[in-house]
Parts: sequence; C-alpha cells; structure tokens
Amino acid sequence: NQFAAASPGEAVRWQQQAREKLFALTMGGRKPERVPLEAKVLQRIEATNGYYVMEELSLQTLSDRRVHAWLALPKKFTGKLAGVLALHGHGGSGSQVVRGESLYGYGRELVERGFAVISPDIGQHTLQHTNWTLMGERTWDALRCLDYLETRPEVDASRFAVAGLSLGGETTMYVAAMDERIK
Repeated sequence: NQFAAASPGEAVRWQQQAREKLFALTMGGRKPERVPLEAKVLQRIEATNGYYVMEELSLQTLSDRRVHAWLALPKKFTGKLAGVLALHGHGGSGSQVVRGESLYGYGRELVERGFAVISPDIGQHTLQHTNWTLMGERTWDALRCLDYLETRPEVDASRFAVAGLSLGGETTMYVAAMDERIK
C-alpha cells in the first residue's frame, strides 16, 4: 500500500504492514523464527595499531544456516558502546571492513572512534532456501548479527546503526526498513 498516513498511529501501522510484506516477499512468505545463535568465536586478533581487537565469529542464523562475521571492539572505552552493522559490497568481506582494507575504511574508522562494529560476509550468490531471495538471505544474516550485538555486555542495544557500500548499501536499506532497533 502507498504511504498515506494522516496520523502518527497510522504511520506506525503502515510501517508494520510494510515490514511484514518485506519479510514475506524476501524470506519465503513470512518472517523467519529466530533460532539460538550458538555463537562461536573462531579467533581473536589485536589490530596492528593496538587500538582495537577483532573477533572472527560464526553465528547460527537459521536451523540450517550459519553466517561468518567479524566483530571489532575498541580496547579502551568507558560506558557501553553504540553498535554499527557495517556491510561490504560485492567482492568484499567482513574482515576487510573491520580491518579498513580496500574500499572499506569506514569499519576501521568507526571502531577507532569508539563504536562496536560487526560485519558479516554477505556476498554469496547461491540461493540456499526455496522461495527466498538472495537479498532475503543476506538481510536475515545481517539482522541476526544485530541479535548477536545485543548479547554483548560492551554494547548498548538502544544505540544501533547500519552502514554499507554498494551491495552493502542496498542491504543497509532493507535492514533499516525491517528492524526497528536501527536508530
């Protein structure tokens, strides 16, 4: 439905309906159920500049799907960190984002400015699930990374953002439209 709200309540209802429609169109007809994340830290690395640490992660996003991601945290901070889901473009990787390699300087820049940055590998081109879209699979993996950020004691779950480049920019639009945690 075209947006034509005349009140804040109507706008909220329209947003909820639009969100449900996006889940249905991209993710097999409905919003998927969240399974336990079963997070595995594969390795922990200190950045060469000494300002932050990186964790290579594997997260369960569906009962038959895991996502590979990188989390970067500043070594020195006070209070809880705002979290940023930072998404790479075609041919990139979550590792490049948190390390600030190639076109992806924004991931490293964000963590050096005091943000917790999580960056999943979203560039697959093989569809795993019937009646899903590739963007649906990528977006769901990204949304589950936000779920993981919520579990981290260093992170303030009331302060989430998303940023991306190219394919990551497109995915950013879906994540922001489909998740109310994004501020």
